[in-house]
Amino acid sequence: MKNFRVLLFAFLVIAFSSKINAQFDQLKNMGKQVQDKAKLGLIESVTSQLGVTKNQAVGGVGSILGLAKEKMPASDFLKVANAIPGSSDLITSALGLTGSKSTISTVAALAPLFLKLGMKSDMVSKFIPVVLSYVGASGGNTTMDLLSAVLKK
Repeated sequence: MKNFRVLLFAFLVIAFSSKINAQFDQLKNMGKQVQDKAKLGLIESVTSQLGVTKNQAVGGVGSILGLAKEKMPASDFLKVANAIPGSSDLITSALGLTGSKSTISTVAALAPLFLKLGMKSDMVSKFIPVVLSYVGASGGNTTMDLLSAVLKK
């Protein structure tokens, strides 16, 4: 009888541990999907509100974030980056899409990058409110104000 209990216990441990591992893997995948959807949330907002392609949205948002990263203190930019999942990926993608090799130091410097993405330079002023709104919704008004201050210069 004791051997039966030990075997039953061992069986239950093995059965439940594989089930727990499967559930853990499923939760990890769900977490990645949520993060990917959050990153796409801003890009989808830009594409739907402004009628641009996904590459244009990624390039434009990434370029704006590149400017913010260059101009903001690191601690402030970290708040913005935390409000936009995948912000470093967006910056990297923008560099590739625009072919830019230099840092972006002014809002006016965004216009040539937008032209390289196949958009008119006036799209910069249309992207900024969408990005600010997203940052405000996901990171709060204080974070939005930090980003807004840099994008007004």
